[in-house]
Amino acid sequence: MNDWTRAVASVGAAVLSVGMLAACAAQTPPSVEAAGEDPPRGETEPQASPAAELLDIVREIRADHGGRVGIAVYTADGVVSAGEPGRSPAWSTIKVPVAIAADKQDLVVDGVIEQAISASDNDAAYQLRVLADEVHMPGVPELADPMGRTEWSVAQQAEFATSLPCIDTSGTTYDAMADIVEWQDYGLGDIPGARFKGGWGPDTDTVYTLRQFGTVPSDDGLLGVALIVHPDDNTHDTAEAMVVDLVAALAERISAAVFPAPPACVPS
Repeated sequence: MNDWTRAVASVGAAVLSVGMLAACAAQTPPSVEAAGEDPPRGETEPQASPAAELLDIVREIRADHGGRVGIAVYTADGVVSAGEPGRSPAWSTIKVPVAIAADKQDLVVDGVIEQAISASDNDAAYQLRVLADEVHMPGVPELADPMGRTEWSVAQQAEFATSLPCIDTSGTTYDAMADIVEWQDYGLGDIPGARFKGGWGPDTDTVYTLRQFGTVPSDDGLLGVALIVHPDDNTHDTAEAMVVDLVAALAERISAAVFPAPPACVPS
């Protein structure tokens, strides 16, 4: 049962009235030297490009698990991505901009944002959606009805993530992204200092989606990261395993300083 299904019975007709959630480039591969050839003495092998590294990660996960995979990282050079573009339902990840928009109205009851983000509670998210009224933020598409069906690409999510420390002026939502409940705290949650939100659900009868986005610290700043997987067997367990391995591979590249961090955002 996904995180959206559990909310349906408790919300009832109220869900319909507010139009809430129904449920929680290819890149150029790196050059390869001819077999048996070593770099000239005194020189090191050139580091693969960020795009090539992401493509390698996508290929690794496909080889190990099958399915479809997409990932985007917002760097000093803009968005770098590989695999699936993620033009599918945002599911619970859309709660992040909704929570920020609602918080700006100064009408949110204490604890509601934390419940909607940290625990991915749908009743809390419904309250925020009513308060938010309109959600207009750079990189956030117009909300669908229900809002969990909003199509939000991984490239858009990665770029939006880097602006979170400045867009979320109160810090309530961004702080909640650092305090995810244990059973959802995997993938990006395995990287110390990461702040993220996940979302999952069946896009169709034959396509299951699990996605995460947020910020990840690097040696020179914060990276915006977004990822999406569609397992061949359409199960959450396989999707979770794919995400865990994907993030582990990404963390290795971040530790190796493959992705230069963009400049810190500036509050408007």
